[in-house]
Amino acid sequence: MKKTKYLVLTLILVSLTNVYSQNRYPFSETGKLELPSKYRLLLVQEMIQIDSAMQKLVPLMVKGESEKASETALKIHNSFILKSALSKKELKNLKSLLPNDFIKMDRYFHRSAKKLSEALKINKLSESTNIYGKMLNACIGCHSKYAHNRFPELIKNNRNKNKSN
Repeated sequence: MKKTKYLVLTLILVSLTNVYSQNRYPFSETGKLELPSKYRLLLVQEMIQIDSAMQKLVPLMVKGESEKASETALKIHNSFILKSALSKKELKNLKSLLPNDFIKMDRYFHRSAKKLSEALKINKLSESTNIYGKMLNACIGCHSKYAHNRFPELIKNNRNKNKSN
């Protein structure tokens, strides 16, 4: 019975990944963040931490390890390397360099991570998979819009989808 439950949860997560990975954000040929190297390196460090945590979440969720998954989601929410590594003046400067849409996407992602942590804490697995799917969508949308040099396959896939529509 437990194996069936985990299999069903895994299938739901895979389905959500497919649904949420569809092109929901407009593709931008020029949408690339041009940041000074100090900011860019810190942003990449934060993304590496987030990527690692996101990859840990699915196995924890499908095994029913809600407490550990909740802690991991909270780490994503709290992963503000930029905020902790920069002075107030540097943060203000960085904010002025970032597009408003990028800031909105980032805030949405981190708020979603907190919601995921809260849902997992009370074992709301169905809600948790939905929030996780939204987080994936936010990642794909932001990468498609602002990091196509780092993720060329997203752009290639978006172009192919747009040609077939």
